[in-house]
Amino acid sequence: MFLTKFILIANSRFIMKYSFICIAFALWFSPDDGYSQEQALPQLTVDMVNEIGNIVLGNSEEWKYQPGDDLMWADPEFDDSGWYDLAPVNLGIDAMPDSLWNGYGWWRYTFTADSSFYNENWNLYFFGWGAAEVYLDGELVQRAGNFSIYPDEENTYSLRNIIHLPVDIYENDKHTIAIRYSHHQAKQYSTLFKEDTRDLGFGLGFGTLPQLTAEMVSQNGFLTFSNSLAWKYQPGDDLQWADPEFDDSGWYAIPPGGLGIDAMPDSLWNGYGWWRYTFTADSSFYNENWNLYFFGWGAAEVYLDGELVQRAGNFSIYPDEEKTYSPVNQIHPPIKIYENDKHTIAVRYSYHQAKRYNVLMKENAGDLGFGLAFGTHAVNQFYAQRIIYSSFTLFFSSAVLFVLFLLHLMLYFKFPEDRSNLFISIIVGLLLISDLAIFSFVYLNITAYWYTVLNLIWKYTVSFAFIFLPYVAIKIFRLEELNKVIWLIAGSPLLLLSDIFAPGLLDYIALFLFSISFSLLGYICWRAYKRGKRGVHFVAFGVLGTLILALIYMLNSLNLIEINFGIYSVMITSLYTLFPLGMTLYVADSYGYLFTSMENEVSDRTRELQETSKEISRQAAADRIRAEISSMRNIRDLQKITPLIWKELNVLGVPFSRCGTFIVDEKAETVQMHLSNPDGKALAATTLTFSDMDYIGEALQHWQNRTIFTTQWNAERLVNWTRMLADRGLIDSTDSYLNSATHLESLHLHFIPFKQGMLYVGSNQPLDSDELKNIEELAEAFSVAYARYEDFTQLEEKNNELLSALQNLEAAQEQLVQQEKLASLGQLTAGIAHEIKNPLNFVNNFSDVSLEMIDEALEEIRQIGENQHATETAGILADIKANLTKIHEHGSRADSIVKSMLQHSRGGDGKMEPTDLNALVKEFTNLSYHGMRAGKDAIDVDIELDLDKTIGDVPLIAEDFSRVILNLCNNAFDAMSENAKGKCAPSTSDSHVGEKSPFEGGADPEGFRGQVGDVSSQKYEPKLTVRTRSKNGSVTIEIEDNGPGIPDEIKDKILQPFFTTKKGTQGTGLGLSITNDIIKAHGGQLSISSSPGDGSTFTIQLPL
Repeated sequence: MFLTKFILIANSRFIMKYSFICIAFALWFSPDDGYSQEQALPQLTVDMVNEIGNIVLGNSEEWKYQPGDDLMWADPEFDDSGWYDLAPVNLGIDAMPDSLWNGYGWWRYTFTADSSFYNENWNLYFFGWGAAEVYLDGELVQRAGNFSIYPDEENTYSLRNIIHLPVDIYENDKHTIAIRYSHHQAKQYSTLFKEDTRDLGFGLGFGTLPQLTAEMVSQNGFLTFSNSLAWKYQPGDDLQWADPEFDDSGWYAIPPGGLGIDAMPDSLWNGYGWWRYTFTADSSFYNENWNLYFFGWGAAEVYLDGELVQRAGNFSIYPDEEKTYSPVNQIHPPIKIYENDKHTIAVRYSYHQAKRYNVLMKENAGDLGFGLAFGTHAVNQFYAQRIIYSSFTLFFSSAVLFVLFLLHLMLYFKFPEDRSNLFISIIVGLLLISDLAIFSFVYLNITAYWYTVLNLIWKYTVSFAFIFLPYVAIKIFRLEELNKVIWLIAGSPLLLLSDIFAPGLLDYIALFLFSISFSLLGYICWRAYKRGKRGVHFVAFGVLGTLILALIYMLNSLNLIEINFGIYSVMITSLYTLFPLGMTLYVADSYGYLFTSMENEVSDRTRELQETSKEISRQAAADRIRAEISSMRNIRDLQKITPLIWKELNVLGVPFSRCGTFIVDEKAETVQMHLSNPDGKALAATTLTFSDMDYIGEALQHWQNRTIFTTQWNAERLVNWTRMLADRGLIDSTDSYLNSATHLESLHLHFIPFKQGMLYVGSNQPLDSDELKNIEELAEAFSVAYARYEDFTQLEEKNNELLSALQNLEAAQEQLVQQEKLASLGQLTAGIAHEIKNPLNFVNNFSDVSLEMIDEALEEIRQIGENQHATETAGILADIKANLTKIHEHGSRADSIVKSMLQHSRGGDGKMEPTDLNALVKEFTNLSYHGMRAGKDAIDVDIELDLDKTIGDVPLIAEDFSRVILNLCNNAFDAMSENAKGKCAPSTSDSHVGEKSPFEGGADPEGFRGQVGDVSSQKYEPKLTVRTRSKNGSVTIEIEDNGPGIPDEIKDKILQPFFTTKKGTQGTGLGLSITNDIIKAHGGQLSISSSPGDGSTFTIQLPL
């Protein structure tokens, strides 16, 4: 729309100036108060019509002027020989003597015409800022404004939209045009505006059919004629008006270009009407291929020589059925114009909402009229390029701003005490809204109303954002003494007021506020630098960069410099994002410094970490930071090189058919190639050695000298190269690689060096210097990206080593903790076992002595002889001996248990020795069972030992491996105890004192379980099965229970240290973790099989 407005305004000025500038310079040298000599009357002919269809009269020397007012002066027979020779065109206010100008006067012009003049249909065109009545041969033919000799009653004319009526000129010997003209404010305007004031005089001319030529095309490819004075307008609707033979001589001469809503009288506009434009053309015009460009916010049907050639929106005489057109960024269709004597363009146009929009938006509303032009193919290309670059600007800038907005908003919610993030997010949010508003036309077909609304949104949001910047800078730098700068924000309402009451001042007020804003930003950055604030250069860079870009933008807007759309898009993107990025980098630097300080302080106070750990942490942090900013993350990314280069070369417009990269490794004397097919697809990477000089020798020499190397391969060498690629398996066939739109007789190769290698581009023709420069910039960009990849690869390898060392250190620390806890547990077990062993020694020793004494007493009784008393005494002693035997038997058994506990707690020397595996399993299963029976939650368990008798001695650390059997049996008993609580009452802790375990003998398992109650009536019977097997050079131990099983959600956690499901202090969570470590130390592995409700099986596999 901005381009459209520019074209319309430029062409309207062209028409005005063209009519006024072609004035005879004699006017400026004519005396102010002299009388003219009588001379021959000028003759008007059709040959005097200029290229836009006009005969200009206002600059003729035959004009006569007389101050005052008398209607008799309109009479063609009036003698004006005593009048002043004074042409009205370009008559400056200072050039008219005060004695001749009292605010009004008359001009007269007398002429003759030849027969060709009378054969044309003419319009009389008046151009002036005053008020006038135009008389032709004594008849009033046109009124412009309201003439009056009194200033208060005068109503001056507006040149913005020139509306003229056709005039009939009948054949006669001579004709007289008399102008009754007033402009009372002219002198006052000259005092106020000096050289900027309008002329005192006016212009006058006859208009007829214009002639269009190819030379009339402007620099931007347009031949615009919507401002031509040859347009005719008629309100209403009739399809017959599209007929080129229709007589429109009675229509209104109203050009549609730049036609303001207020300029169209209500009597002529009921929401729709027709415009017609008739023209001729020369041969150069027909030799061009034209597109017809329509620019208007209403709905239209465009007819050329009676044929409908374009439809814009949906025309309707009914407001509800009308669908208006969105002219922004439209690609218009071609039009074929056949050679003819004349052509007629008829536009059927409706815009019912124009008046309403004018009431709502005032000066901001779109024009009522439209623009029409012929354009070359370059214009379509220009619009297509503009859409592409505008899309880039919209997506890139909005994406950056959206990310920054979310980032600072999240930082504010995370650290609400730091309000600078809130202010930055407000700024970024305003810029994001303005960005979306101004570039929404790229994808939205918007009406004039919404275009105006979005334009206002853009205008205000971007203005408020930049005005708000100094206050935000004060907050992020924490310069509270400058808080008074908040008064600058109070200037924001001036933008609203000026836009409503004085739109012409809006740009000046905005420029004034922006200047103050950026001046304050510079001062704030300087103060922050003096105060020693970190990261000031980030904000200063954003301020300076934004200021420079803003100046370039203004210079471009004023047409003082010219910028192509690519650079313009990058500039606009940077203009939106540069300052927010500067503030974000400052905040990131501040947080980084804060976090680094905190990390250093914590590191200094942590005495448990060694110096190596500190180095690992710092190096790992540095690696992560560098890895985050690296663009190439792994080796697979190298496969994307060629498609990326292909895409960039196409964007740069380089004519090429093949491309690739050569990564040079001088140490290994190899070159890694990444090449493309002619269709842009990447080939598999391959490596050449320096010995393959037939292909890359010369290129390598130039790379070492850092110079561009170009060469030309003929068809034979290209075929040999293709065969080499096929031999290496890089392409399927030589035909597919050589296939091209045109047969290649030769290929021009260009090798552009960069630090790590060369960028290769193949083309049909040699590339020029500009194209090579584009490729050099691409090579440099690739070099930077590849350097980042190399840095990232090296850092990633180093980081892996450091992380491995850190993991080993942490594992060692965890082992130390576990060993310390096991040592404490062993000491506690040893103490308890030692205390128990002392009274057991007394029990065993005294029972032995007592047995010996009873044996001696029985011997004495035998020697005494048999009697009743002796017999009774011997019976009693025999009972005592039996009891003592039982005491000694169980005391010995208890002593064996205590010895095992002591042996378990002391641990071994860490050496594996041949051990009877079955005996160890049986002993510590028994020990675990008795431990459970002695506890408060004792239950009856059916224990089944299924031991493989073929297993002999197994190399074990018996003291350690005994813990494995003990821990797994304890866990099984605990699980079955929990499962039994809800199904049967457990046994008391002393209900089986003196009983053997179910697998020891001397007690029937069934009888053992029957002591609790009738088993047949119980639903749950705890059972523990322990198996050993020898197979394929390994030993397998299975400990199976029928407990509740292990839930799936914790199955992966139970081997972790300190993980426990027991409540309170009942468990440490180390049992299974230590068990797993001991099994791994024996070269074995522990596996778990469990299903909820079906019990669990722990399987140990050990090598023999």
